[in-house]
Amino acid sequence: GELDTLCGGEDEILKRDGLIFKPLQSGVRGGEREFYETLLQDPSRDSLRSFCPGFHGVMRADELGLDHTTPDALFLALEDVTTGMTEPALADLKMGATKAWVLKDLSPDARRKKGQQDLDRSQGALGWMIVGISTRDADAKMTAEQGKYCTDSEALLALVHYVACSPWPAKDVAACFLRQVEKLIAWFALESRDLEFYNSSLLMVFDAAGPGSVGPGGKIGPDAVNARMCMIDFAHVVPVESDQQGSRYLDGLLSLRRLFQRVATEFSSIECFKPYDCEPRAGAVAVRWVGEVLCLLLASATSRDHWIFPKGKIEPGESPAACALREMLEEAGVSGGELVAVLPARVVGK
Repeated sequence: GELDTLCGGEDEILKRDGLIFKPLQSGVRGGEREFYETLLQDPSRDSLRSFCPGFHGVMRADELGLDHTTPDALFLALEDVTTGMTEPALADLKMGATKAWVLKDLSPDARRKKGQQDLDRSQGALGWMIVGISTRDADAKMTAEQGKYCTDSEALLALVHYVACSPWPAKDVAACFLRQVEKLIAWFALESRDLEFYNSSLLMVFDAAGPGSVGPGGKIGPDAVNARMCMIDFAHVVPVESDQQGSRYLDGLLSLRRLFQRVATEFSSIECFKPYDCEPRAGAVAVRWVGEVLCLLLASATSRDHWIFPKGKIEPGESPAACALREMLEEAGVSGGELVAVLPARVVGK
């Protein structure tokens, strides 16, 4: 087997024969075994089971042949959801609130402070946080530190980069994940009334190698995309209590659905967004104060209803700043002024 670290996770994961072996935490973080065992045995959890990796029991380190400091250390044996994928592209999202509300040893003041951390991070605005994105496209990758404070627009762009990192049409990948989000929302809205999922994650994975074959009639659509969305990390799944702050997992799913809807519609013209395939361009955002009004310089495109910032291809030997100033003169007839900053940018869609 091989030892991998998935996305931005801290745990080392042993992968072998279509299974992954995840170290079982002790103490307050040891509730994941109980969750999976209940999931396997309780018929009322059948619908939830379809959203989770398959559970194949618990094994000791020595049974796995690991040279472990603690031979009787336990590992959860779980389905490897990337099995059969040539080039899995993964995105790990931490959903809802953190574990702060279920740690009984925290004082009310400490819990409030932990809750404020959620609000200060992207979990406050989005209901979820990017823990890690791992793809072959270096520009689409993201770490937990980068994803911790994503704004709504930054999270949207991260999803665009993620679904467009392969030969699959980006709109089809987005539509495929959108369908799975809808199913999860329905489950949380209708059936998840007795459990709260704190500090839990949502793992998205699809085969970035692209289609090995096409569907009927030579068409490729969302149904052809080899993709899966799984709930993972269940150490802090607890019964609902009347005096307990909600986990906001459903809020996070609703936010994720909204962004995937935008990716699937507003960016539907993208077939395969690869920044490294694009010719480098530069543009200018020119501003001028007129009294107390800040004016932006725009240029008309081919349509009089479509206004853009002056921009164009960088000529051989030309710097981005020089290109931006040249395009501003050519497209808008404006020259001079002070160059305040040169900033990198990526333009997606129209």
